[in-house]
Amino acid sequence: MNIFPSLLSFILIFSLTFVFTSGTVPGASHPECEFASTCWSNNYIKDHSCVSLPEGGAIINSTHIEIGISAVLSGGDAQWEIATNAATLLAIEEINNSNDILPGITIIPTFADDAALYIQGFLAGLCLSKRGVPVILGPTYSDAMGAAVIAARQNVPMLSPTCSTPKLDNRDPENGFPLFTRTFLSDTLQGPALSGIANHFGWSTVVTIVADGDAYSQGLASSFSVNAEANAIEISTSVSITASDAEGSAALVSKLNILKATGVRVIYMIVGSSTDAVKVLKTAKTLGMTGEGWTWVGCDAWMSNSLDGVDEADKIGIIGTRPDFDFNSVGWRAFETAWQAIPATGFHPKYDLDDEGDMIWPYYGQNPLPDDNQWPAYNYDAMYVIGHALHNVVTEHGVAKISDATILTQAIRNVTIPNGATAPIAFNNQGEMAAGGYNLYNYQPTAADPALNSWTAVGTISIPDPALPGALILSGDKTVAWGGNVAVIPAARICALDDYEYTISECDESSITKTISYSLKDGVICTVDAEGGVSKPGDVSDIQCSYIPSGSSTALVCMLCSIIGIVFGLIWVLYTVTHWKTPSIRTSQPVFCCLFALFIGLVNLTSILELGEHTDGACMIREVAFHIFFTLGFGAMLCKMHRVVTIFSNKSLKRVVIRDSELATNMAKLLVVDVIIVIVWCFVDPLKASTTTETVKGLEYEEISCEGDSGSFLMLAYFYKICLLLFGINLAYKSRDMGHFAESKEIAAAIYAIFLLSVIAAVAFSFMEYQGRVVIRAIVSLLATLTSLGVFFGPKFMKRNMTMDEYKAAASMQTNTNNTGSSSNTSTSDGTSDKDAVIAELESEIARLKKAAGES
Repeated sequence: MNIFPSLLSFILIFSLTFVFTSGTVPGASHPECEFASTCWSNNYIKDHSCVSLPEGGAIINSTHIEIGISAVLSGGDAQWEIATNAATLLAIEEINNSNDILPGITIIPTFADDAALYIQGFLAGLCLSKRGVPVILGPTYSDAMGAAVIAARQNVPMLSPTCSTPKLDNRDPENGFPLFTRTFLSDTLQGPALSGIANHFGWSTVVTIVADGDAYSQGLASSFSVNAEANAIEISTSVSITASDAEGSAALVSKLNILKATGVRVIYMIVGSSTDAVKVLKTAKTLGMTGEGWTWVGCDAWMSNSLDGVDEADKIGIIGTRPDFDFNSVGWRAFETAWQAIPATGFHPKYDLDDEGDMIWPYYGQNPLPDDNQWPAYNYDAMYVIGHALHNVVTEHGVAKISDATILTQAIRNVTIPNGATAPIAFNNQGEMAAGGYNLYNYQPTAADPALNSWTAVGTISIPDPALPGALILSGDKTVAWGGNVAVIPAARICALDDYEYTISECDESSITKTISYSLKDGVICTVDAEGGVSKPGDVSDIQCSYIPSGSSTALVCMLCSIIGIVFGLIWVLYTVTHWKTPSIRTSQPVFCCLFALFIGLVNLTSILELGEHTDGACMIREVAFHIFFTLGFGAMLCKMHRVVTIFSNKSLKRVVIRDSELATNMAKLLVVDVIIVIVWCFVDPLKASTTTETVKGLEYEEISCEGDSGSFLMLAYFYKICLLLFGINLAYKSRDMGHFAESKEIAAAIYAIFLLSVIAAVAFSFMEYQGRVVIRAIVSLLATLTSLGVFFGPKFMKRNMTMDEYKAAASMQTNTNNTGSSSNTSTSDGTSDKDAVIAELESEIARLKKAAGES
């Protein structure tokens, strides 16, 4: 067993006992209170102060009964408690003057200052219990519950007018507060009332502000948290403020920014004083956390305060709880009449200015008690309960039994006052109010005069089951004014993407994008108008389809490119066939002219094959077609260029004959590599339509794409195309000094152009999705077709009407048009030897060289 906690408790009790036996209380005998007035200089308070009276001298006889009063006489809250103390004394005077309650007996009050603080309350309770009073009225503040702690240990009955902390709910005789009773609802019920507000207005998430070290705040916050959690109301974040968190301080700003960052716009401020409420609201204004879109929910500790210093515009829309109170009840009207009869000393009285026989009849006097300060009436009712309880004990058991704590406690709990000033008074067997609820108050504007803005009761909250949220019913003739004086119920928070459910459309025949359609989930209430809010995403099209729908505009572009390229190739095939015997065609091997034009044109067919959904068959056919057609088309140029380089490199001028069959063999060699790659590819690791889960903006959707297990064969196939391109560049480079021999310049230009277009396409592919790559391929294929066929067949078309002699003469005057062509010179299909064509080309070249030598 750890002895230190017990030892510390003993030292604390011993020290406090020593303080009181020595006749002094630190601070209590100081002539100046913490507020402007000098309460201890008031003669009535001084004469009836516990610290000025001896221990064990409480007067209890047939003519006088001394009772203890734990009251706030100093500290920051003392100025607000003048009225409650006055109400206590008003009730005592009325009881003393009554012939029905305690005829012939005078109640004598003995005050002890609890200063609305725990330790000071402990001292006040200790002083009164040592004085020997039979009952203590108080405390009024939960923070002063230290008075209840010592009263329970000293076996002194206690009746509190307004101490609501759930920490005093326990009535266990061993470790609780069995002699404690109160005329005010426990915050065990105000917690459900606060939950009822959120439940009624559809707020599923809130944030809270709690005062650190404040028993009222901590107890109520705990009650609210338990009830909210049990009923699906999320407290997203909670921050604790301290007395040192001054208005506008970095610490307070930081804490409020934490709440702001959550996106929650309903803030429950569960604090025990209006001072805390004011500094929070004024700081919140600087952070843009007041006005329209923001909802502040308060509790009964500060909902009746005028909140001086807070802008009227920032107070409008505040809602919160107050104990259920009927300002038209018989009990309230009777209290108000008695209150108004009190002689007035001024609107802002002070203890030391009291001129009515040293009694504290200050406050409003003849002025009507305003609706927002019903608190004095609770002290008034509580004092009457004690008066009736004393009457019952004296009547049934005699004066001597007043000191019996059990009898007096039971007598207190047996009292009923149907027309109490605050409500009908009746207790359950635990000393709690047998019935009661809360009002929902709302700070509302007055159009005629902002100075008349006020707290208005707009509904009632009953607590049929403390385990459930309270049942809020709005008054039929009242409306709630929300922040910014709007009538629409504000949402609990700004909308987040998770608040929406979405559907992603399928690609149709005309759209290349999938449309994301958003709608708020059922039951979700959030706002998109607040600062930082996520606007409704709306229906957006930002997911590209994994394929190109055949009816889309993108498909139209691809088809146009493909058709133009194919038709352009077929035109030159047809031209070659119809001009087979013309010198310009004859000297260029008509068979290869046809093959070249056909396959270069068919490369564009792959753009059409790319359209439509991905299937296992389509995935492979697209790649096979592209690689085969590219090899055949580009291979024709390689064979033509290779022939030119071979002939021109024959330094011995020995006759070199390259027949059609040999050229066909060369073409076949180029093609067979592709065929092998494709066949193995199809059997080992074919491309298939693969379904994957993709994510965009946090949304998941399924995508179908052409994928292989490794991608090795795809890379191998393209590597082979790179080799062909580099081989072509090498041949083109070797032909740089051949002049215009056998159309070498035109073919070289075409090879360079195709290589450049391929590089551009490869770079573009790395930055684009599937659709963009298909479009780029279609455009590049078309440009390659137009360039190569234009360069090669253009000059032939211009020379279509020439005779052989004219063609030979023109050959010597060719210029570099930088277009793509395919030149070959073997025997023609009509049986003519390729010798004539070779001789013609060589004669033209010799003539050009002689001319160049003569000029030099």
